[in-house]
Amino acid sequence: MKNAILILSAMVGLAGAANAAEVVEDWFIGGGNGTASGNTWLNADNPGRGLDFISAAAAQNTKGEAVIVIGSGVGATNNIEILAADDGQNLGNFAMSDTGDATLPHYRVATSEDGYIFVNGYAGTVQRYTLAGGAPVEVVADEIYATLTPAVTGNSRALEVTGSVAAGTAKIFVSKGTTVVVFGNSVATPDTFTSLGQFTAPSYTGTDIAALGSHDGVTLYASTASSATPNDVVKKFTISYSPFAATFDGDVAGFAAFVKQGLAVNADNSQITIGEGGGAEDGFAIAAVRDNGLTFENVPPNAALSVDADAVYDAGANVLNAASTVVDVAMDPATSEVYGYSPGNGTNGGVANIRIDIPSNVSNWTIY
Repeated sequence: MKNAILILSAMVGLAGAANAAEVVEDWFIGGGNGTASGNTWLNADNPGRGLDFISAAAAQNTKGEAVIVIGSGVGATNNIEILAADDGQNLGNFAMSDTGDATLPHYRVATSEDGYIFVNGYAGTVQRYTLAGGAPVEVVADEIYATLTPAVTGNSRALEVTGSVAAGTAKIFVSKGTTVVVFGNSVATPDTFTSLGQFTAPSYTGTDIAALGSHDGVTLYASTASSATPNDVVKKFTISYSPFAATFDGDVAGFAAFVKQGLAVNADNSQITIGEGGGAEDGFAIAAVRDNGLTFENVPPNAALSVDADAVYDAGANVLNAASTVVDVAMDPATSEVYGYSPGNGTNGGVANIRIDIPSNVSNWTIY
């Protein structure tokens, strides 16, 4: 019902509807450099750039509840922090191993449907972990990109994972420059990922893809971290397999002014969240998806959670604004609840759980 209401809201105009849905905050953990809140891993001096969600039902989830996982740094030796999704309680961490990639050994974090954790380095190496930590499995070596036809070069900033590793349906989407390489596995050899194909995002120039968002491995969104034309638009693709093909569906209307650092979508592609950092609107946006996925319509937060009145969630009291660096977002695909992470600027920053609040009085709404 939640998604049905959101779709209708977008059709009639979310911002102007008399009983408009709003973005509300379930919980927030403040950080900055950590000492005040006790979250010393929330450190602007070595900010992690990855965040994703693992459901309670995931086969590899040993915590007994839904969790979010956060990469706490980008250096050679950093931790994955594990937080309870319902209240933000820290459930522990584990150390990541060095990917060997120069500049930024750890960059993004993504999770599979069955709860495996993937981390990429700046050269495109991808490692797989479980919540128990331990030695990683290297599922993509950075040397592979030079052997592809054509060879793929560039910085690896974005990572997305869909499907189940154990079931042999996992897909790893790795960006290199403005190209996305897709890897897949099989049930017979679940830890062996081979290249299925690649595609280049049209019109992006002089930049890197910074974020990828997909739930089903078919509908895929890509963005750069630029707010300047022609790199300021999110691009939508439809991916097909056997044989591999990536169809460019078009540029998405909405959020061109965002410095888009993170993308995440829900299970039926009706809602998207966008992390913005480094621009004038630091924070997290939640939007309804319409027009066959080619329009994002912002759902404004409750007024107290957007103190600079830019209609973007920033936790109130300017916590995620004032030059904060919003680095990633995640979503519970079943409930559409959103999680956002910002290491901050030394004072501000934190982790938030935000959601759409549907008005209790729905007499003026039609539910399809």
